[in-house]
Amino acid sequence: MRYPHQSQIMPRCIMWIHILLAFSLLVTKLPLSCSTGTSPLIKHYAPSDHPRKNVPRRNHKAREMRRAEQFSTEIGSDFSEPVPSQSSSDASLPISSPTSPRSQICSDGFSLIRIFLTPDDFEEEMRWMLSNSRGAIIYGFDYSPITAAEDYGWESCVPEDDCYSFTIEDDWGDGICCSHGEGSYSLWYDDVKVASGGDFEFSESRFFGANCPTFSPSASSRPSSKLPRLQPLVSEHAEIIEKERDTLIKLFESTRGEEWLVNTGWIKEDENHCKWEGVSCKNGFVNKLTLEAKGLDGSIPTDVGMLSNLRYLYLAENKIHGSIPTEIGMMESLEILELNLNAIDGTVPTEVGRIERLNYLSFSDNTLHGNIPTEVGMISNLGVFSLSANNLHGTVPTEIGMIKNLKHLHISENNLHGTLPTEIGMMKSLEIIFLQENTFHGTIPTEIGMLGNLIHLLLHDNSLSGTIPTEIGMMENLVLLHLANNSISGTIPTEIGMMKSTNLLILDMNTISGTIPTEIGMMEHHEHLFLLKNYINGTVPTEIGLIETLAGLFLSNNSINDTIPTEIGLIESLQFLFLNDNFLNSTIPTEVGLLSNLNHFRIFSNNIYGTIPTEIGRLQDLEQALNLSSSFLTGTVPTELGMLTKIDTLDLSSNSLTSVLPTHLVNMSSLEYLNVSNNKFVSFPLEEEWNNILETCDMSHNQIEQEIPKELLGFSSLKVLIISNNSFIGTLPDSLGSLARMQRLHLDNNLLSGTIPDTILALATLSELNLSNNRQETRCFHDIECTKLAAEYQQGHTVCCNDICSDIVDTDGISTFCLLLGLRGAIPAGFGNMLTLELLDLSSNYFAGNIPPEIGRLSRLEVLNLTNNVLTGSIPSALGALASASVLLKGNDQIRGKHGNKIAPLSLCSSVPGLDIFNDPIWCPPERNALKKIYDEAGGQDWIRDDGWVDEFNNHCTWYGIECNEENNVIKLALENSGLSGRISNSVASLTSLETLHLRDNNLKGSIPYDIGKLLNLSSLQLSHNFLTGSIPPGFLNLSQLEMMHLHGNRLRGTVPILASKGINESSFIADCGSPSDFDTPVDCPNCTMCCNRLQQCDTQDEIFQVETLAIKVMFGVLGFLLLVAMTSLLRKRKMTLDSSPFHFIFGLCTRKESPCDVYDAIGKDSVYSFFLSSNFTAWALAIAVLLAQAVCFVFFLAVISLLGSLLLVCYLHRVYVLFFSYKLLRWILVAIMIGCINSCAPETMMNVVTHQM
Repeated sequence: MRYPHQSQIMPRCIMWIHILLAFSLLVTKLPLSCSTGTSPLIKHYAPSDHPRKNVPRRNHKAREMRRAEQFSTEIGSDFSEPVPSQSSSDASLPISSPTSPRSQICSDGFSLIRIFLTPDDFEEEMRWMLSNSRGAIIYGFDYSPITAAEDYGWESCVPEDDCYSFTIEDDWGDGICCSHGEGSYSLWYDDVKVASGGDFEFSESRFFGANCPTFSPSASSRPSSKLPRLQPLVSEHAEIIEKERDTLIKLFESTRGEEWLVNTGWIKEDENHCKWEGVSCKNGFVNKLTLEAKGLDGSIPTDVGMLSNLRYLYLAENKIHGSIPTEIGMMESLEILELNLNAIDGTVPTEVGRIERLNYLSFSDNTLHGNIPTEVGMISNLGVFSLSANNLHGTVPTEIGMIKNLKHLHISENNLHGTLPTEIGMMKSLEIIFLQENTFHGTIPTEIGMLGNLIHLLLHDNSLSGTIPTEIGMMENLVLLHLANNSISGTIPTEIGMMKSTNLLILDMNTISGTIPTEIGMMEHHEHLFLLKNYINGTVPTEIGLIETLAGLFLSNNSINDTIPTEIGLIESLQFLFLNDNFLNSTIPTEVGLLSNLNHFRIFSNNIYGTIPTEIGRLQDLEQALNLSSSFLTGTVPTELGMLTKIDTLDLSSNSLTSVLPTHLVNMSSLEYLNVSNNKFVSFPLEEEWNNILETCDMSHNQIEQEIPKELLGFSSLKVLIISNNSFIGTLPDSLGSLARMQRLHLDNNLLSGTIPDTILALATLSELNLSNNRQETRCFHDIECTKLAAEYQQGHTVCCNDICSDIVDTDGISTFCLLLGLRGAIPAGFGNMLTLELLDLSSNYFAGNIPPEIGRLSRLEVLNLTNNVLTGSIPSALGALASASVLLKGNDQIRGKHGNKIAPLSLCSSVPGLDIFNDPIWCPPERNALKKIYDEAGGQDWIRDDGWVDEFNNHCTWYGIECNEENNVIKLALENSGLSGRISNSVASLTSLETLHLRDNNLKGSIPYDIGKLLNLSSLQLSHNFLTGSIPPGFLNLSQLEMMHLHGNRLRGTVPILASKGINESSFIADCGSPSDFDTPVDCPNCTMCCNRLQQCDTQDEIFQVETLAIKVMFGVLGFLLLVAMTSLLRKRKMTLDSSPFHFIFGLCTRKESPCDVYDAIGKDSVYSFFLSSNFTAWALAIAVLLAQAVCFVFFLAVISLLGSLLLVCYLHRVYVLFFSYKLLRWILVAIMIGCINSCAPETMMNVVTHQM
């Protein structure tokens, strides 16, 4: 394909090539070079004879003068050609002596600039530049052609009426003298030295020239008014400094600087910003901003990118929010960026990849989301990368493997997923990897074994699977390996023994199986081994005893079997020994006593048998817990346990220990928790020495048979006392009330008797009180053993027989007393003041009297158990306040309702689902609860009539508007015009026997209950004249017994299903099925006997039928008449155009090949009304006929319009399956039919009719 103007392109290209070639030849002929092979602007000198390192500091001034003389001697005669007139400030000239007359070097109007330079040992760090007042760089010099310890010079003629800036820089910040060599520089302007030195940090700048802002003569051998003057940093540097100040002000304003914890000096006009709190400068430029934990609250302004010289940015531990500005990528000098511990959201900007010098990046502990940008792989100098504790998702980009210098990778506690990239093995400098608490899956890449410098590897709390790679043994420097809470399977690789530096190995909560490898004994420096909650089996390897540094051995919750190795006693450094929840079948080895540093010892839930070895008493450093529970230990408790004075927990529960607890246990002066339950002890061990120490004592399920000791008075520290399921006898001592800190008191399942002492009611912190199941077997005595005679006994009096007393007595009245023993008396009303109670269990005793209503105050109560007592009276309605509690009352046969019937309070039955008689049809009829919900949701408190409603103890069948059948099931709910508001509760569907539901003429809102279709017996439904909305529930299809339905006077929509048609009259089924409606379409009710609109205008089916008949007669009459007129006109017209003879007329009519359009045009060329202007009789007759037809149609339309307010016509249209939605549309259809007929006669008339109707 040939492009336009292609013929012109090639000659132009050739022309430009010729120009470039000519220019290059011209440049090579310019006499700018001092010697062949060197830069035209640079003069090389021989290096110094002395070495660069370890030399004493030299006299720079003497060396510079000597070097200038050397320039004059060596090259002063090399330039014999005359100097051309200077027209550009870039012109470069041969170097001459500083004392040479200016006229010999530069033309008039130009000044000579000369620069002499000696770099230090790191010449690649040095650069300098020279620029004019417009910011244009006259010359910029980088390190590339420079060699260390070699002298260089440069000179150029520049316009004398300008101001110039000279800047020398060092990347490392130590200048060019004198840490690594004695470099130096000097700057000469018209034979006057204006600057010199070399001992600076990152950069040094000087301004000089005739037109600089201020002048002051400097030291010179030639004083002159035109001599350069030393200036501070101005021009473009001053502009940069001003922009940096403005940026700091914007940061101050956007982070509420006035509220910072420290803001000394900030935004003061007369204060140098370099002196502001947290701001540090170098050579006037901001290079460090330290504002961590200063209370910054706001967002980082986008102008932060203007801080192009900033190297350190610390904004951590503030309240910064918003996103990280993308302009941060402009901060090319940035080395440390800390924004952690803020509330920053948004994403990690991809522009961060532009900051090539960045060494430390921390965005952790924010709310960042999105992916980790792949651009981070471009930050080749990055050493620390931390994005932990954010909401990042996506995968770890493979580009991260490009960061060769990365040492710390912290991206834990995010929502990252995918697999771990194999490229991670390329990051040979890595020392720490934190990837825990994400959702990574897949296997651990084998390439991770290539990270020889790795110290910490944390991958726990992910979804990693597969096996532990054997390559992990290559990580000789690894100190911490944390793989817990994953789905890692397989066995522990034997190569783990090669990890000589590892001191913490955490593999718990995985699915690791197999045995513990014996090679684990090779991990000489190991300190903690976590293998709990896996499927490890086999034995504990004896080689474990070789790890002399082991401090923690955690093997709990596995399937380890066999015996506990005696070699475990060799690990003197062991502090934690967790062997519980395994299948160990062993005795406790006596060598355990050698573990003098042991702090925690747990071997419970095993098959440990035998006796408790006395050597355990040697574990003097055992501090927290000794747990030997859930085993098969037998015998007695050794007295040596009393030597464990530091332990705070002793758990010997669920064994077969016997006899008494040794008194030496009182030496456990730190004991706070004692659990010896489920054994065969026969004594109660509490001693005074445990006063103010012991907090929990559980001795339940033993064989103790004694009274509760009165010495409990001194145990003020006791919080939990559980002595249930023993054989404690006697009464409840008053000393129980002295346990001021008591929280859980369980005295159940004993042989206690008597009443509840009032002192118990003073336990202000008590949360659980269990006195249940103290009812004992009946004991009978002959009256001669008792204090009374049977014949004289009066009911209710106390009888004592053989020191056993009871006021609950059965007697034959002759000679025998039978005493019913157990806790008895009235339930104290004071329980209502114990507001911390959560459990109150008094079941299976002989408590009598009424239930105190004060118990209803216990808002925290979760369980109230009063079953199986001899309570009387009625159930207090105050218990209805215990909405979230389990209230158990069964087994009290003498309880009655308020009126002597068995009816519980309505508030209790309807609001406490935890009531044990909640579904009892006698105590709590379910339909009464349903009616209560109907009352509450329909604004019952505002009803006009609510006689009997929601009475606590009344039968619901006596309530106003309610009728019930013989089974007390509601069959009628009639509340017409009763002021109901709110909505109809869906609980009405629970009244399954309901036959009549009349709720008309109220203010009910909302929708008809969705489950109304469950009322299968409903025969009459009246919901008319409310404010009901929504759709008709589909459950109406199930109401097969419905004989009356009134839904009109609402704002319902949808379809009313076909209803039963037996026994109906014109007012049986009424709905809002007419227009105008509140919706686009009225309710669709095919079976309705009457339809109403929103104006409450209703029509029956008879009226609809009359409209149907009238419409059909008019339609057919008009259509027939118009058809006759049209045919007559057509025949007449055709006859006039043919021969007059009948034959020709008939023949032509049949054979003439005229199209209907010809006839149409012949008839309808003019308006039919213009026929009145004709004298022709036929025209007059045709016009009159059309006019009469229009009049008839117009009268019919008026009749239709008069019916627009009726809904019945739409019902008719639906029955004949006409798919139109309003009378207006029907009207236009009728007009179209008429006009279509008339159009055959007079097409102009059609437009007239349309215009008339519109």
